Amino acid sequence: MDDMDDMDDMDDFFMDESGYWQAPDFILTDIITTMVNMMEMPIGITIFMKGMILSGSLVSERHYLGSLSAVFQALASASFEEDETGEMDEELARLFDFTKLTENDYSLDEDEDDEDDEDDNILNGNDDDISDEAEADVIDFDALYKMKKASVVPVRFLHLRDAMVLYPGASIGFRHSILPIVRIRIQSVDGWILGQALDASEVDGDDTPRPMVH
Repeated sequence: MDDMDDMDDMDDFFMDESGYWQAPDFILTDIITTMVNMMEMPIGITIFMKGMILSGSLVSERHYLGSLSAVFQALASASFEEDETGEMDEELARLFDFTKLTENDYSLDEDEDDEDDEDDNILNGNDDDISDEAEADVIDFDALYKMKKASVVPVRFLHLRDAMVLYPGASIGFRHSILPIVRIRIQSVDGWILGQALDASEVDGDDTPRPMVH
């Protein structure tokens, strides 16, 4: 009887066939979690999604949430009269702070803030015991692995900076938007290829329309 109960539990663990094909690409999810979100590495990518082709640069969720916070704080601040005391800016900064709404868990020990700060410094190459020359190249991979293991729930969103819609229709870019980062549900991505598609006219400084190149 116990064996049958165990089998029922396993049935709950494995998804059905329809759920399998609706699940996001686990390779893309791992790249976004580790390289983009945790290591803060921007990666050029072109994605195929619901009949559309988009291209841009993947940026971390912390970068996106920080930029989103700054935009809303600036818009809110512009709606009020200038406050010489600075109290209004402080309140708006606290009200429109989205930086804590991350999907990944970046804390190694939430009960010890000092230890968290030390780990963040090591991950960013800011350990005081490291020479200036080697500072930027040093990463504590043990801390990175622990951080990754702590984020047991797969990320659901990717963030595409300077996105361009290559198809359908003429190319449309959002580089000059107030916040040129698109938030996309990973589950909506049908396919992807590394490399950002660039307009050759941007590279050559020529206004003449040219084919899109990788």
